[in-house]
Amino acid sequence: MVSIIILVTFRIKKVAEHALSCLQSRQGEVVTSPPKHETGIKKKRLQSPMAGLIEAFVATLVLCLLTRGLCDCSLDKINIGTVRSGREISGQAEWNVTVVNNCQCPQSQIQLSCTGFQTVEKIDPSILSKQGDTCLLINGSSLEASASVYFSYAWDPPFLLLPLASVIHGC
Repeated sequence: MVSIIILVTFRIKKVAEHALSCLQSRQGEVVTSPPKHETGIKKKRLQSPMAGLIEAFVATLVLCLLTRGLCDCSLDKINIGTVRSGREISGQAEWNVTVVNNCQCPQSQIQLSCTGFQTVEKIDPSILSKQGDTCLLINGSSLEASASVYFSYAWDPPFLLLPLASVIHGC
């Protein structure tokens, strides 16, 4: 990603320098198009200073859109998967939960909806703490980009845990 930014920045600089040099060297010069009968001859493309500036603007716009796309974070980027472990605890099915931050930036204060959530299996409160109808993940600490948190609970049927809120850092 850094190499792309350096490359595009270098290209923008070169285009701007080229546009400036063209502007300075072409003052008073009359540019005419070659006769139409000269087909098949490789022609040098004449570029106006404005075309160079437009190219620099487009390159900057593409760079901005590219970096924005990489850092586009929302609650949709927090994925929660629940899978039955195959074990039973106190007569209840055990479920393994994985919470993944698919955002390119860390997220903290991740809250999940957990209305009616119950378990007969103790969950480490530093991983998931229930506060009314919401649950706080990892004590509100930051979940890094592409990182996961795992916990298990025992209840039947399984609960639908959905992300409610988070704080995005670094985008």
